Amino acid sequence: MARDLLTIDFDRASGITVVTGIGSWTPAYVDAHFAELRRQIEAQRLLGIAVQVVVDLRDADIQPQGTSERIAANAASSYREGDRVALVVSSSLAKMHMRRCAARRDFELFLSYNAALTWLTAYAPRMPDAAVA
Repeated sequence: MARDLLTIDFDRASGITVVTGIGSWTPAYVDAHFAELRRQIEAQRLLGIAVQVVVDLRDADIQPQGTSERIAANAASSYREGDRVALVVSSSLAKMHMRRCAARRDFELFLSYNAALTWLTAYAPRMPDAAVA
């Protein structure tokens, strides 16, 4: 399995962006990742697709303070009111550590990937037909 990685995928059927994090990252790597994520999010907005993101961090390490600060700053500048972001972590300790990144109403932390998807889609608007085609 690859280490120290952040990936971004878009599930066209559900309209959910899936971010997967493995290992640990430098602040510069986090900045580059969020720049790409912002491009993805802006493309969704242009198509009228609601921003719904599930971030799977079950295989991520607890990040150094400098990296955690970059994650929090990038998350704050990347998402708008109404975007829904579900963070999936591996333990209650990781959940407590990530609370500072999830300080918004539309962010939520989960230990279960399925619970995160249920929360994301509970009030999800329907995707525009043009975006699905």
